[in-house]
Amino acid sequence: NAALQLRSQIDSTDKIRKQLDDMERRHLDELLSQQTKVDDMNEKLARAGSEVRRVLTKLDASNTELSKSADQINTLLNQKDRLEARLNEYEHETKHMAKEIE
Repeated sequence: NAALQLRSQIDSTDKIRKQLDDMERRHLDELLSQQTKVDDMNEKLARAGSEVRRVLTKLDASNTELSKSADQINTLLNQKDRLEARLNEYEHETKHMAKEIE
């Protein structure tokens, strides 16, 4: 009877141990699945970060080109203003000379 009771306790202990092992295995499988998802997300974030850096580099280059173009436009506008001022001076002188000739 005692041996039978001991055998029953051993069987119960083995059953509990097996259930714990199964729970641990499922838990580890779930953790592995979550880690895989995290790794995939990190990879996507790294690719997105690279793309953002690439776009920012292009934007920076475009901004530099726009700044150069703006500087060139300002230089041309300044030259235009100076030429118009000289033209106005010449027109004034021409009118003055024409009056003197009359």
